[in-house]
Amino acid sequence: MIAGPVMILGALAYRSVKKRKLGEVKSTFVRQVLEFTLLLLICLIILAQNNLKNLIATDPVPNLIIPLWAILAYLIMALMPKRLLGGPSA
Repeated sequence: MIAGPVMILGALAYRSVKKRKLGEVKSTFVRQVLEFTLLLLICLIILAQNNLKNLIATDPVPNLIIPLWAILAYLIMALMPKRLLGGPSA
């Protein structure tokens, strides 16, 4: 039940940062705050669970790997230079 919302929130944040990097949309403060909020929600969903250590030990994919993957994908895209993406104004 955790993996679905985490993947959706991560995908939305990733798509937003990718569109900003490619120049498809303007890089506004509101958009950046929304992306940060989506990542914060991922963290809150995971950290709000009871007995998190046990959940990570017994079922690591939805409780550790998917959230880390979503956050790392966002960070890689956000920190990647524009010239490597090949979009306009590279």
